[in-house]
Amino acid sequence: MGTPVETVASALPDSARAVLAELATSGAATRPQLGTKLNLSKPTVSAAITQLEAHDLVTAGGHRQGATGRTAVVYNLGPGAGHVLGLDVGSTFVRVRAKTLDGRLLAERGEEVPAGENANALAGTMLSSVRSELGAAHGPLRSIAAATSTMVGPVAPEGSRGPAVLEDLRRQLDPPESVPVLVENNVNCAAIAEMTHGAADGVDSFVYLQAGVRIGVGIVHNGSVVRGRTGGAGEIAYLPFPWGSGASPQRGELESYLGSAALMQRCRESWPRGHGTPPAQPAELFALAAQGDSAAEAAVRRHAEDLGNLVTATVAVLDPELVVLGGGIGQNHILLPGVQDAVRRLIWETPITTSQLGNEATVLGAVALAADAGLAELTRTPGTLSKNVRALTR
Repeated sequence: MGTPVETVASALPDSARAVLAELATSGAATRPQLGTKLNLSKPTVSAAITQLEAHDLVTAGGHRQGATGRTAVVYNLGPGAGHVLGLDVGSTFVRVRAKTLDGRLLAERGEEVPAGENANALAGTMLSSVRSELGAAHGPLRSIAAATSTMVGPVAPEGSRGPAVLEDLRRQLDPPESVPVLVENNVNCAAIAEMTHGAADGVDSFVYLQAGVRIGVGIVHNGSVVRGRTGGAGEIAYLPFPWGSGASPQRGELESYLGSAALMQRCRESWPRGHGTPPAQPAELFALAAQGDSAAEAAVRRHAEDLGNLVTATVAVLDPELVVLGGGIGQNHILLPGVQDAVRRLIWETPITTSQLGNEATVLGAVALAADAGLAELTRTPGTLSKNVRALTR
């Protein structure tokens, strides 16, 4: 099942850990490439490779021709480096991904949560199935990261169901004793995915705005996720709404107004008589708008302006380098011009784009978080993504 983390970490010198981390984060490389990237001498790189091969952490995988015409052996992570698991435990759909520490996909699952069934229980069943499929062929399981719609933080707000939900999740996943299990808010995980290989790749400070059945914001500042005291940073559903003369804000009303159910209700109420049957689902609405249907275009235009108002509030508080729109509603490209127009009218110019990761964003962020934590455990170095993420312990 691979070498225990503690044994490997204590046996590896700093140079070997650096080589292992470089192969995990940047992919396959030759010895000369590793030496140049890490500023290590040829003998040091060779010694590091030998030590890593002894633990089955690195393996040779073919040859690559260099600029001088000579060929060099290419090295990849070996089976001993192990693998990680990421889960998106949504209220209606659960996704699981298994990947190596250098990002190679090993297995994936996706299932709807049957009516009345516990999403955490389904996640545990799917996780067990994937682990059985992988067996010992891909080395030890190094880390698990689960994304949940619950607020996740060191301090639970009064009346929050978060602690009970997280305890149920830990029980259902039933992880091996030595495997760390991290849990993160689903919108924060989607933001991590955008930062690692999405629209915000290379951007230090941005916000990911999820608009779908629910709304929320993932905040990234200087390359780190902002979580807040209770884990509630970005819970924009609690912004006072409506807010104006004679209005009385209601708790969570903004999410009720901007959620997909309310969007479709407004669409039905405003649908012109004699214009045919109004769309029943958001996907149908956006498809009609893309085809030039005037009633659908009007509904989408109104919703884009509403989302633009919300983006404006976010920009006014955070002043990010970029805003990424995602979620079942927000990821529709047809909304983008209207959102941009609303923001431009109300506040300073801010780059706004649409997520390219679709419904996979959250699980991709979860598995990236797991890989970061697994590599940190293996090399005894601080994680960058997993720093300060809550761990589910026995």
